[in-house]
Amino acid sequence: MPSSSVSIRLGVEEDIPKAASICCDAFNTLCASVALPPEFNSPADIEHFFHSLMKSDSKAFFVAVDDESGELVGGNGVEHVDESVASIGPVFVLPGLQKNGVGRALMETVIDWANSRGAPSIRLQQLASNVQSFSLYTRMGFICRKQCLHLRGWCLSSSAPSPSALSPAYTLRQATGDDAGEAAELYHRVTGERRDNQIREAFEHQMEGHPAKAYVLTDKGSGKMVAYTGQLYFFTHSCALTEDHFVELVTRVCDEWAKEMPPRENDHLIPPTAGPPSFLLPVDYPKLARTLLDRGMRTVSLTNLMSIGEWRDGDLAAYNGVYVPSVGY
Repeated sequence: MPSSSVSIRLGVEEDIPKAASICCDAFNTLCASVALPPEFNSPADIEHFFHSLMKSDSKAFFVAVDDESGELVGGNGVEHVDESVASIGPVFVLPGLQKNGVGRALMETVIDWANSRGAPSIRLQQLASNVQSFSLYTRMGFICRKQCLHLRGWCLSSSAPSPSALSPAYTLRQATGDDAGEAAELYHRVTGERRDNQIREAFEHQMEGHPAKAYVLTDKGSGKMVAYTGQLYFFTHSCALTEDHFVELVTRVCDEWAKEMPPRENDHLIPPTAGPPSFLLPVDYPKLARTLLDRGMRTVSLTNLMSIGEWRDGDLAAYNGVYVPSVGY
């Protein structure tokens, strides 16, 4: 089916069940084709995200509709919550209708939306195993900036090499909206960019009924924040002043998470929405990756962080700490 027989429009609430079903099917079919664990446990796993895209002027959710049947056949999301970056995804097309221009049409639509808002940089995370989408994004002008390990599993204090895995110098607590300002300054210190609005949103609107929560790690002596996570989950990002701070954050969050979701064998094969902590670690942190893998995390896939427009030059050595991107950026 050529893209000329498809119309792209803004999604409405009534589109969400069908869109979530197609998205779940498309991603899980792709994962199965390259021997990766499934991305979603059920369509319900992605519905809350599609709802969030429709509830803010700084976000949008577009759907592709077959002109003849009127059936929804794909979709794509975009966010421009903060001035510096717009993030795209997830883009999905009904498996039987892929490679016919629908994905390109959806990408062009969200890029136009981001450009109309003056976003200087447009970014996305691309599953490295999907060579078709990588080729499409490259032809559209995206440049692969970094590769990330998609880590999933547990990094518990009980799996650390010594009994004193947790430092008494730090305290972990659940984040609140009052922490957003300090977290935004930490993010700016590490990356040189601003993400104030998205951090505040992550801290103020946390998922209910799920152990994935926003946390901050503070130094007991100074009371200052040294690390935070919007959730230790790949839909949000995390930031830390040092690699040691990030390991401390991950270990303490995993310990808290395990109280609500006891670890099971082969947890890393469970979709992240139903399983253990899951996040994207840039390969620029090899020592940090080894530590997390040695303590129990598992690599389930590789992703490519791609962008159009402005990009801060240099590798992660230019960062003043640890930045772990979300599935958006």
